[in-house]
Amino acid sequence: MLSDPNLIAEFVVESLEHLEAIEPLLLELEKRGSTDASALNEIFRAVHSIKGAAGFLGLENVCSLSHAAESLLMRLRDGLCEFRVEMAEPLLRAVDALRALLRGLPDSQGEPASDLIAKLEALLAPCEPPRGCDWMASGCPPGGTCPAGDAPAGALLRLDAVGR
Repeated sequence: MLSDPNLIAEFVVESLEHLEAIEPLLLELEKRGSTDASALNEIFRAVHSIKGAAGFLGLENVCSLSHAAESLLMRLRDGLCEFRVEMAEPLLRAVDALRALLRGLPDSQGEPASDLIAKLEALLAPCEPPRGCDWMASGCPPGGTCPAGDAPAGALLRLDAVGR
């Protein structure tokens, strides 16, 4: 963990502001039971910002939890997954857990949110892989993260198959 208390304090303030801004948006998504592209984009950007800064600062528990939430939000935002009401509760729990982790800084990084991360990751299972990703050839699992375009290994496997 980066030890600059001023940097960590600034991160905590900004991250708590992000969480305050997205919580009502998540509650509205839950209430409506459907997605709003603008709201999803705003929620995604906030969680992405928290994840990136947490990674830079070496805050593993904040980074891991925000990454799990970001992965689901990215699939929703990109239309690879359809919002279901049961997604709201784990996302709202992630907001609460992130808030608790942030409030414990810099004295403690808190406990890993392993169960919540597993729940968020399980929600990815029915999601399609990113468009343009031939997961059978590229080695990306269904619902997994694929590189932009296609993986070099996938291209090589397809080329090898052409020669047979």
